Amino acid sequence: MMPTSGTPILLAQMLKVDAHLTRLRTSLVAIRPPDWSKVTFDLQADIKPVSRDGSKLKLRYSIGLETFPVVYRAEIGGFANANVEMLSKDESLEDLGEAVLSDIAVQIFRQNFEPLYLALTTLGLDAPSPWLVKDVHLAH
Repeated sequence: MMPTSGTPILLAQMLKVDAHLTRLRTSLVAIRPPDWSKVTFDLQADIKPVSRDGSKLKLRYSIGLETFPVVYRAEIGGFANANVEMLSKDESLEDLGEAVLSDIAVQIFRQNFEPLYLALTTLGLDAPSPWLVKDVHLAH
């Protein structure tokens, strides 16, 4: 349902995701964190469809967050309900491409950021802002 003329609709407006966190795991790899101004974050996602009813999908997700250089790893997992309007009845989620899957992963990450942030802060660690995340590495 992409517009044919006028202003294009943002991808996030065509995707509605409601995520439910069931698992949060953190592990400290290095004892002494480096200078935090030089640390980058790597976000990885594994998203699998569980069931489908038209454009509504139930998904199982696992999203991993890792620092580089490796200081800690964190993983969140659970289930999400996604309303993907641009999904035709004979297409699978993978057919829509990595941009759509990446956007779903970012929306899930944003919805689960508070418990992840609280867990990492309790350990004295930092977490990237979910509003600065631009890209996600997808598991295949």
